[in-house]
Amino acid sequence: MTQFRARNWCIGLPLCTVLALLTYGNMPNGLKGKHVFVTGGARGIGRAIADAFGRESAILSLADCHAQNLDFAVRELRAAGSAAHAQVLDVTDCDAVSAAVDEAERRRAGAQRAGA
Repeated sequence: MTQFRARNWCIGLPLCTVLALLTYGNMPNGLKGKHVFVTGGARGIGRAIADAFGRESAILSLADCHAQNLDFAVRELRAAGSAAHAQVLDVTDCDAVSAAVDEAERRRAGAQRAGA
């Protein structure tokens, strides 16, 4: 179990867990256009989760400590038509996780402003 702090709260989560922190509101259109933060997104279960959300047209922020695998995963997701962003991240570093979530939130907010 990994602990991290973001926005004045602390969550314990196993690796390869989807953080739907950025998925707001009701989902009448499924996950289309919703922002999803996936830890361990470069390989294994995390990658499978990212693939599944990508097929549902979610906007993905993939985080993983393996930069090369992460870049490969993001390239493949984009080639399949998904909106995906890479964030190299060690989930055992609370400050780094908080910064990564903040960056993903800024990206979400920027996308909302651009779409308005």
